[in-house]
Amino acid sequence: TINLVTAVHRNPFTEALVHFAVICQLSLSLITSTIFIEFLKKLYPAIEKILPTASNTIRKYIIEMYMARKKEKLEELAKVKGMIHFSFDLWTSPNHLALIGIIAHYINNFGQNQSVCVFI
Repeated sequence: TINLVTAVHRNPFTEALVHFAVICQLSLSLITSTIFIEFLKKLYPAIEKILPTASNTIRKYIIEMYMARKKEKLEELAKVKGMIHFSFDLWTSPNHLALIGIIAHYINNFGQNQSVCVFI
């Protein structure tokens, strides 16, 4: 066998793990399951030192990354020199729960269209 990676850095790995869990909508218990941990250890034996062992740790990482991203977006919105346009999307879910989406549309400092969504 060939060991492709000899060192795993905590911050990039944690960030990638959170993105993987959130985008794929994985349960937090799956990430801390022995099967998943053994799979990762086969790929990167050194990873055992930085793997979170509790679901609450993953939850904490997700919340921290969300809060950091939210702060970045608020700072970006505060720096917008042009107009910010809002659109709304209203619908009901199959269980008759009313949902509203508020989307802010703007052009960032690099001239690119951006959108930020909030669901209530």
